[in-house]
Amino acid sequence: MSATPPKHYGVAGVGSTSRFDVEVDEALDDASDLQMSISTRSWTFRFALSAREDVARILSFLREHTGRLEFSEIVVGSFHDAPVRLIKDDEFADRFWFRACGDGPMVEFVLAADDLTEFTDAVAQAVQDL
Repeated sequence: MSATPPKHYGVAGVGSTSRFDVEVDEALDDASDLQMSISTRSWTFRFALSAREDVARILSFLREHTGRLEFSEIVVGSFHDAPVRLIKDDEFADRFWFRACGDGPMVEFVLAADDLTEFTDAVAQAVQDL
């Protein structure tokens, strides 16, 4: 059993649509310890952010690359020491995915079509809250 007590977080920003809940949480004892949680009816993904500005970077990346047929990616955080990337697909103009990949294991969540629109709206709300 770990001697380190669990951290407590408070909500710093939130966005919600019919398909997505996006929450940015900050540790109560350390404002630089930030986490982003993305929840749908089918899945939830929570990962660490390096700064509040990462949420605005996610929104800018989504807005800049939606509708384009080009590959692009940015690192937006980390998940158990693995970088979390937001990746724009070059095959479909409205498909992105979050990917966390370490030395073998990988997790990936696809955002496309109406899901992409709603996710972008939820992130925009969270940015306004921050």
